[in-house]
Amino acid sequence: MIDSVNIRQFAAHDVENVTALWEKTLPSSQPWNDPKAVICRKLNVKDDLFFVDDLAGEIIATQGRDKARRQ
Repeated sequence: MIDSVNIRQFAAHDVENVTALWEKTLPSSQPWNDPKAVICRKLNVKDDLFFVDDLAGEIIATQGRDKARRQ
């Protein structure tokens, strides 16, 4: 059986998993791309447009517009 992906709003308990995902998939040495700082800036916007894709308890993707993440 294939588990389905649950798309939901980001929650505070997702910080570590999202950070790990971004560090793995979007590595950057630029200080403005620090995942925890990007998350903090996004949450300060308070637009509720930050989502995670949860597959059996593992964050496999994120969506949102943060206007901050640069390569």
